[in-house]
Amino acid sequence: MGLRRSTGVRAGLVVALTLAAALLGSSPALAATANPKPSRCATPAELNAIASRILETELLVGALSCAQTTQYNAFMEKFRKTQNEQARTLQAMFKRMYGKASQRELDAFITRLGNASALRSLELQLTYCQGTYDLFEEAASLSETDYHRLTAKPSLAGRHPYPACAAGQDAVKPAKTKG
Repeated sequence: MGLRRSTGVRAGLVVALTLAAALLGSSPALAATANPKPSRCATPAELNAIASRILETELLVGALSCAQTTQYNAFMEKFRKTQNEQARTLQAMFKRMYGKASQRELDAFITRLGNASALRSLELQLTYCQGTYDLFEEAASLSETDYHRLTAKPSLAGRHPYPACAAGQDAVKPAKTKG
């Protein structure tokens, strides 16, 4: 009974995320987030915030796809302060890069991360759940000051389009627009 229910929930999640990906795939907001202007680079603090959001999204999808919601809730409770700080940094980055369109762009970015994680969970099936379980186990063994060890995982790298600012390069503010 439990397996059948879990499979049904997973199938529903898959259908919903697949539809969302199809509907949002041609959205201008997604296109802008997927391809930021080359002059827009991310500072080290912003790259950490991006990595934090990628980790949170991966664990959320893993929790829903792999029946690990208790572990996800424990992770979020344990790292709440750090997650909130990282979220503020990410919001500030999107505000700097996209100005008035920052919330739309941030929402599109987060949606794209979720869709990519959901598709990965479908492609990898059991190994995806094992990987998520391993991340939760590692998180449980770390202190909040060691949070960066989770976000520095090579398996989470390269899942965003924002280049690091070169040494001495200033992060560029968006041009002011009328309206």
